[in-house]
Order: sequence, then C-alpha cells, then structure tokens
Amino acid sequence: MDNQNYSNKSESDSSRSQGTENLVEIREEQVVQSIQRITSLYPSMVEKNRRGLWNTFYLSITAIGCIFGDIGTSPLYVYASMFKGPPGEKEVIGSLSLILWALIMVVTVKYVIFILNADNNGEGGIIALVSLIPKQTNPKLKSALTILALCGSSFILGDGVITPAVSLLSAVEGLEVGVPGGQITKWIVPITVVILFFLFVVQSFGTEAIGIVCGPIMILWFFSIGIFGLLKVIDHPVVFRAFNPWEGIQHFLLDGPRGFLLLGTVILCVTGCEALYADLGHTGKMPIRLSWVLIVMPSLMLNYLGQASQFLGNPNTSNPFFEMIPTSFFWPMIVLATVACVIASQGLISGSFSIINQVISLKFFPPLHVKHTSNKISGQIYIAQVNWVLAFLTLITVIGFKHSASLIGAYGLGVSMVMIATTIMYIFVLRLHFRYSYWVIVPLGLCFIIMDGLFFTSSIEKIPTGGWYPIVIGIVMSSIMLIWRYGRSKMIKVIHDSSPPLSTTLQQVDLLNRGDAAVFMSHYEEKTPLSLVKLQPFLTHMPYPLFFVNIYHLPVPFIKDEHRVVAKELIPDRGVFQVSINYGYAEIINVPWVIKKLFIERHIQLNPKSINKIKTSTQEPEQLAIPSTKKEIVGYHYSEHKDTDGNDVELEVEGVPHVTYFLSRLRVKSSKNQFILKRLSIFIYDVLLQNSRSEAHYYGIHHSSMMEIGSKIQI
Repeated sequence: MDNQNYSNKSESDSSRSQGTENLVEIREEQVVQSIQRITSLYPSMVEKNRRGLWNTFYLSITAIGCIFGDIGTSPLYVYASMFKGPPGEKEVIGSLSLILWALIMVVTVKYVIFILNADNNGEGGIIALVSLIPKQTNPKLKSALTILALCGSSFILGDGVITPAVSLLSAVEGLEVGVPGGQITKWIVPITVVILFFLFVVQSFGTEAIGIVCGPIMILWFFSIGIFGLLKVIDHPVVFRAFNPWEGIQHFLLDGPRGFLLLGTVILCVTGCEALYADLGHTGKMPIRLSWVLIVMPSLMLNYLGQASQFLGNPNTSNPFFEMIPTSFFWPMIVLATVACVIASQGLISGSFSIINQVISLKFFPPLHVKHTSNKISGQIYIAQVNWVLAFLTLITVIGFKHSASLIGAYGLGVSMVMIATTIMYIFVLRLHFRYSYWVIVPLGLCFIIMDGLFFTSSIEKIPTGGWYPIVIGIVMSSIMLIWRYGRSKMIKVIHDSSPPLSTTLQQVDLLNRGDAAVFMSHYEEKTPLSLVKLQPFLTHMPYPLFFVNIYHLPVPFIKDEHRVVAKELIPDRGVFQVSINYGYAEIINVPWVIKKLFIERHIQLNPKSINKIKTSTQEPEQLAIPSTKKEIVGYHYSEHKDTDGNDVELEVEGVPHVTYFLSRLRVKSSKNQFILKRLSIFIYDVLLQNSRSEAHYYGIHHSSMMEIGSKIQI
C-alpha cells in the first residue's frame, strides 16, 4: 500500500509549538465526508471481474446451482396443491395460465429486468437497497425504510425455515407413488428429518467442495423436468392455450372467491425470486439473466405444461410431478429431486448466514461468531447459532405439519410480504438514488404494488391454517433487530455524552514512562474510550505504542485494501496513534490482522529512544510461529494455528510487539420514570447484551490478547 493510504506523519513545526493542542480531532462530519469519498470510488467496480465469455458461462452455471434451487424445485408441490378435487379443463388451463404469467411478470419483468439493476457494488438483496438510500434523505423517512427492510429480511429468514421443509417433504413424498398401498407413508417424516439433520450437521464444513457439483446437478435437474414435461405435453397440446393471458384473467375474475384465493397458491411458483436478488453478488446480473431466460424459465414452463397435461389425462391425479414420469425413470428422478431439494435448502441456509452477518455489521443484531469455511471466498461463512436455530425450527416444522400439503397453508404469506417490502424500497431507491422522474416511477410502482398486493391479500386467508407461523418468526426476528438497534443507539449516546475528550485525557497522563503495546477500541474518534476512562485511575504507566481504533462500516459490501485504514499519530514521537478501519457491510472484521499489517509494512514507525520503556512482564510472549513471508498472516481467521490441545491461538509475528486489546463489557439499566414499553425494551436489550458474544469475537480478537473492563450505565 502506498503512503497516501496510511498517514503517520508528525504535525508541522507550527503545530508543534502548541504542545498538546496539536492533537488530531476528526469530527463526525469529517468522518462522513471521508466515507462518502471512499464510497464514491466503488460504483465503477461493479461486475469488473465478471466480464468475458468464459466467465459469463462459468458464472451462469454457478447461478443455476446456487441461486435457482428454490424456484427450481417449486414444481414438486405447486400444481399438486392447486385443486381440492378433480379439476375440469377450464380450471387446469386457467390455473396454468396464472402460473406461467406469474413467472413472466414477477420473476422475468420485475426482478430479472428491473430490480436486478438496483445493486450496491454488485451486491443485491433488501439490505443492499437500504445502503442505496442517500445520507441526506430525511432521517425519519430513512428510519422508516430501514425498519421496512429489516422486517423484510426477517420474513426471508422465516421462509428459510419453511422452504427446506416443504421442498424435501415433497420430494420424499414421491415414494408414495412408487410404493403403492401406503406402506411407505409412515416413513416419509423420519426420512425427511434424517436428511435435514444431516444437511445442517455438514454446514460447519462449508460448501466450497459440494458447490463445484451443484451447478451440473441442477442443470441435469432442469433439463430432466423440462424433457419430461415436453413428452407429456404432446398428449394434450391444448395446454398451450395457457399462454393467452385472458385464460388466467378470466379464471381469476369469473371464478369468484375461489379464483381469487388461488393466487395464494400461485405465488409459490415464484418463491425463489428474493433469493435470486439477494444472491446477485455471487454471480452478477448477466449470468443470472442468461441462465433464467435460456434454461430455468423454459424448463419450469415445460414442466408446468406437462403437469397440466397430466391433469387433463387423469383428473384424479394426486401428485402430477411424479405421476407423469415414465416408470423406468421414476426412481432416478426420486433421487435427483431429493438432491435438488438439498441444494435448494443449502442455498437458503447459506443465505440466512449472509443476512445475519449483514445485519450484525449494520449493528442491528447481537454479535455472533462468524466462521469462514473457505480461505478463498470470503462470502462462504458459517454461524453456528443461526444454523442450529434454523435446524430446530425446520425439524419442528416437518414433525408438526407432517405433509407438504399442510405446509402449503403456511407458505406464501411471508413471501408476499417480502415482495411488497422490496417493491416499496425499490420505488424509493429509484427516486432518491437513481433520480428517476415520477413519470417513470408512478406507473412502474403501481404495476408492481398491484401485482404484489393481489398475492398478499389472497394469502391472508392462510393465517388460520399455518400462515401465522412465518409471521411469528418474522416478528420475533424484527423485534430483536429493532430492540438491539434502539438499545445500542441509546447506550452509545450516553457513552458519547459522558466520555471526556480524548485530547483532555492525553494531557492528564504520563506519556514518558510507558509499558507494553495496547489497543483501545472506541466508538468516537474525539472521545476517550470508556474502557480507558474506567482503567485510567489504576494505570501507573501508559502503553507503548498506544492505539485508539475506530471501526466504520461503509454502505458498500466490500472495501479494497488501499481504502481499508487511515492511521494518524496524535502526538509526535510519543507512539500514540488514531487508527480508523473501514469495512463493507458484507465483510468480517479482524482488527489484529490490520494492526499487525501496520507494523509489518512499516506504516507505523516507533521511536523507543524518546521514552522510558518499562518492562511489565518478566517473560517474553511465546513465539508460536514465525512465518517466512508476510502472506502467511493474511487470512480471515487464525484457525489454521492451533496449540497442542487443538485450540485456536493467535499468531505472533517477528518484529511485531505483543498487543493487548482493551474493550468494554457493558450492562444497561433504565430509569424508573420511563414509559413501560421503553423499560421493557431496555431490559430485553440488556438480556441480549449479556448473552451475546463478546465484542472481542466481533473484532476478531483472540481471548488471550484482550481484557474486558466492566461498566453499568443508565440509558
């Protein structure tokens, strides 16, 4: 990194004469300007590494494997749940038309053509839409949109519980077609539970290896369902009438309440469109668009056409997907369907990890331990707590509902709520960020709102039959996020108001007699960290060198190394540094890695002759490893370095002093005269605060190198 990225220069001669008044104090507006300046450099980088014919082809295969699994397994259960009894030709064609046009209008037009364009440096999803709202937007409007986005992401997590359950149940229920007489029925739930449990167990090993084969398997899946659908369509070519939109509109309008409520089932055929947008960063726009238009959509349409033909040939069909499969291919398709559902579920689970990681970065969720499962791809992560909560809820869902037909009643409402939230966010982003005129926004917004509103209102009747389930999950997750954000903002404000200026504190301490190196984590650059405020009366000497570290999250997913750090020497030749570290919202924080890199690349220059260095320990830190190259310490975590008991250890590097990290461990309480709901929120926040992981884990600090200073404050 060049010198423009790191600044450790002394103050000018004129500043030196002012004594301690030459302390660098970066005010909040300066920080905002710096963040905006760095952020402005990133739009030109979108899709930079995704150009070229070979890359597009490779990423298109990747998109089929990791993005279209959810929507690609919908044919297993959508058409089977359409009819209460044997349908007539009018019902079959009308419902098929609604499915086909839902795929065209919702997925192709709304998401593939329009919403994919609203990306943040190549990253998609409803959280990315929040980061596109300009900072100068009305604070109340921005807060309302942020809350809307959080609720939307919470309902995505709710669907992440139901989708693996309904997909795998539908695939395993195909055994009932191959084993007549109901002999296999009692084994459907146990088999599904075993597969799901195994799926959650292997999450900690990562998806890098199995991800290589997901694409080809899903391509085989789509070609198979398309070919079997085409073979069945030949028997009843009348099903092509469904491409006439009037067939669907007529069925919807003229069939009374039953036709309207049918939309609550039709929405299930587009359940994966939010995952399509959220996983935009994995592949980019063009691979998603090509794979959808050329492979996924034609295959899905052919399969739905084939299932409609199956109903026309046999109105008493109970499982059209498997009953139209030729006998010789039935058992291979059972296996392929199960594997496809596992891949689809894997994508949803990984997506849940990414969502939680993003809301943690945005300070809307308690810090959790994030484990990287790949040394090459930073987006492949594993969060144990999220994994096992999802596992528990998914297994309970399978055991409780028992049949995919029963789960259909709980499925769809959450999807429609997420779609509405995304549409509203998209409309505001078009106006506030892209500056589109109202002549474009109003008709486009009305079209999307009406379409989403119809799906939502038709799904409301599912609430008594299970639709309450994803809503409860979404409300609980939203409440946790909002309470955490509210409590943390109140706590940070109290800390800011009660902490003395950093310049005042440094004037009061002895900077000549010094001990070992230390880092104090801080929330504000111009304020003294609370840990130092509490520790100062007990310090006989200040550390050397002394770092005050601030973490800033920029509204982009990833930050280049040249924009990562700004380091400034606060007092010349006294080894006191202010270090500001920038991270994107999709990145994992690792403060020790940054501090070590400052020493190794000599961006921090120490002058021990100007102070009296005091030995605070009679024993040097044990040298666990001395890498031969700088590259060996660059990574996401230290899990590759273990002691004799197999525990993680922090890597000591030659030429880098041993550093102690000081953090605050806080408890909060409310005043007795506060409103009861505020007191309850603060109480819940305190419970979450005490049961969340230490900030050391959030900052990537090893437990052997940190010290927590406890404090209790009233907010």
